[in-house]
Amino acid sequence: MTRSNKDPHSFNQQIKREICKIPIKTITDRQAFLAGVFCQNSENDRKLPSHKVKVINEAGELLLRLLREEGFETEHNIEGDGMTRINILPESIKQFDDCFGVCFRKDSPDFLSSDTLFLRAFLRGVFLCCGYCSNPKKEYRVELHLHNSSIVNVIIWMLHASDIQPNLTTREDMAIIYFKDGDFVSDFLGLIGASSAVMQFENFRAEHEISGYVHRMLNCDSGNTKRQADASANRIQLIEKILLSEESKKLPQELLEAAKTQAMNPGLSISELGNMMDPPIGKSGMNHRLKKLVEIAKGID
Repeated sequence: MTRSNKDPHSFNQQIKREICKIPIKTITDRQAFLAGVFCQNSENDRKLPSHKVKVINEAGELLLRLLREEGFETEHNIEGDGMTRINILPESIKQFDDCFGVCFRKDSPDFLSSDTLFLRAFLRGVFLCCGYCSNPKKEYRVELHLHNSSIVNVIIWMLHASDIQPNLTTREDMAIIYFKDGDFVSDFLGLIGASSAVMQFENFRAEHEISGYVHRMLNCDSGNTKRQADASANRIQLIEKILLSEESKKLPQELLEAAKTQAMNPGLSISELGNMMDPPIGKSGMNHRLKKLVEIAKGID
């Protein structure tokens, strides 16, 4: 997850700092949050939680406090990249494994997803430690990078229980749960309690949709303008063909006048050409004369 930690001002980092400020009011919330942080980082096929994690400094302070409240002995190291490494000390490992090993039971998905408060706190801990959310100005995407297949199943079950339909892929020795649908991203951010991030995300999404609409309208207008210019150039070419032929001597006076006016004023609109007639005529009348001239020109060999 190195890419998500490079820019402290990224949208992803803003989300992580926000969820670190969410009050943890009950023992269940605390244990669910810690379970999400440590269990997702467990080594593959190991049916026990990890005993070490690396998180942003703000999360490090929070985790150390919660672990102390649970009675676990820890050590930590603040590293130079804005990250804190936390280890559970040997004297607390058995107690730690007994507490969080429940996440690896066969019935864990059903057991863990049945309690909405537990589910939300667990997923918050997962995202804090292994989550990534892209800049919504560029794309909509949430990723969860996981080492343990048992926890992958638990998290997918939890997301399904929250009406979020994720995809699953692998990269080297890591499983990646991800989703790119804007509604799923917004729902997930709300699920983990990042309300400010939801508002910011929805603002970006609204701006993107408006920008896309304006862009489509401009393209449509541009396309219409080009088609009109092409049609006008073709019409003028045909009318000049009449004026250079013997057919011009057979034209009624109103058609001859229309042909000469169009040939001498190629940049004017049909309405403007109509106003130049004597007497002036409307757009419909001028358009009728020009169409008649085009039909005559097409019949000339």
